[in-house]
Amino acid sequence: MSMEKKTTQTILPLFPLPLVLFPQMKLPLHIFEMRYREMIGNCIESRSPFGVIMSRENDVESVGCGAQVIEVLKRFPGGEFDIMTVGSERFRILELFDNKTYLEGMVEFFRDEPKEESGFAALSEVDLLEEVFGLCYRLLKSESKVEKIRTFTQSHSGTPSFLLANHLGFDLNFQQKMLEMVSEEERLSMMIDRLAGILGPESTLVAKGFLEGQSWFNVN
Repeated sequence: MSMEKKTTQTILPLFPLPLVLFPQMKLPLHIFEMRYREMIGNCIESRSPFGVIMSRENDVESVGCGAQVIEVLKRFPGGEFDIMTVGSERFRILELFDNKTYLEGMVEFFRDEPKEESGFAALSEVDLLEEVFGLCYRLLKSESKVEKIRTFTQSHSGTPSFLLANHLGFDLNFQQKMLEMVSEEERLSMMIDRLAGILGPESTLVAKGFLEGQSWFNVN
């Protein structure tokens, strides 16, 4: 007899943005619109999270990531303020509400499935990461830069695939797909396929500048 999985549902204020936030990733924000001053102000006062979802013209994605305000960096005389946030748990939107000045949603939080339930049997996470680093070397032609990627990934407590997807310059559609997947091995395998594709017949054009100047070079 199979056990039904427990899920956590709650109403979460939502912040549509043209980006993908991953768990444990930091995100600085400048809050200037009145509706978001109200929303973030409530979150700061109650120490509660809000949800970041990727916006697409007049629509939003159905999967996002919770965000917690960890510091108010600066307050401006006009009422605007800068904050530092960090990604928490991922969620799926079950229903949207627009009865306030800002968007809210009934959301269901989720995490990766246990390996035995994901149905994915392939190389280990360590082997997959080594393959990612190897492809990064083929793109960058620099051992020192690849070593910096490796050190950065290994020195942070975040999920490796999320760290890499956040810092290696992948397009937003790719990042959103990574956010939605529930297996670390599947995410790394998809990243390997994407990097290998960049090294295809048009690699001299497509790979030129890829990874160069990306945010992981300047991570503290």
